[in-house]
Amino acid sequence: MHLVHASLTRRQQGRGDPEDATELLDVLWAHATETDHLEHVRGMAHPDRVDLLLFFRQTPAAKPDHQAADLLYRCHRASPYLQAKYQAPQPLGSLDQP
Repeated sequence: MHLVHASLTRRQQGRGDPEDATELLDVLWAHATETDHLEHVRGMAHPDRVDLLLFFRQTPAAKPDHQAADLLYRCHRASPYLQAKYQAPQPLGSLDQP
């Protein structure tokens, strides 16, 4: 199993309400497909972001960082709720920059 840490940044400061993480997890599961190989997700809300731990099944061609980035991008693009509440996820390439 592969573990990836990711965060979505809020557009506006919040309270860090645990329900925000639950709603985000619901959206992720609604958009995850079998080809994502997503096994489990945990979320923790903070005033400025929601942190996610995404667990992916290990596969021969697995690139878990890319899987997580693709899933978050697709979810954000498809969900008006996420678009209204969170900034768009950064492209994977920009995460490698200092």
